[in-house]
Amino acid sequence: MLARAPDLAAAKESDSGKHDWKLEDKDLNFALFQKVGRRWTIKLTFQDGKQEASGRFENRVLRCDEEGAVVLTRFYGPSGKLVVAAKLAIEFTPEFEALLQPAPNAEKKGEETVKVAGRKWICDVYTMKLEGGVEGEEWMSRDMPGLRLKSSAMKGGRKIAFELTEFKD
Repeated sequence: MLARAPDLAAAKESDSGKHDWKLEDKDLNFALFQKVGRRWTIKLTFQDGKQEASGRFENRVLRCDEEGAVVLTRFYGPSGKLVVAAKLAIEFTPEFEALLQPAPNAEKKGEETVKVAGRKWICDVYTMKLEGGVEGEEWMSRDMPGLRLKSSAMKGGRKIAFELTEFKD
């Protein structure tokens, strides 16, 4: 279950709970959220014909244990100004793990090595066809399960894409 912080003031970073937990006793893989302080940034781009807008999501693991994690997520709009910040309380459940997988109707296209966020990643590449004629691709990290390195979806002259631009442990 994801929970949103009620306001920006509630989304301040915390240094409590500085533990790195191992989930070896569980079959589910939440490695992305298992290290306090880990952070990653995703650039999001929208295109509609010749118009383009972009923003970025910055994520930081604040706390984690064997049951879940708390992640601070901030979204910055096209001007670079903070639009919203929220603490997400993540429970390590099969339902949440499903969100970390490729889209349900995605087909594996193959394996590639891509360079994003200043390093090379081995990834599985998927193609997908979504409702309404939307077609897309996504590159899922093999080294860090659940981490989408790149993704794009297009319909007509409209495109949405995102790419990992920073990853720090």
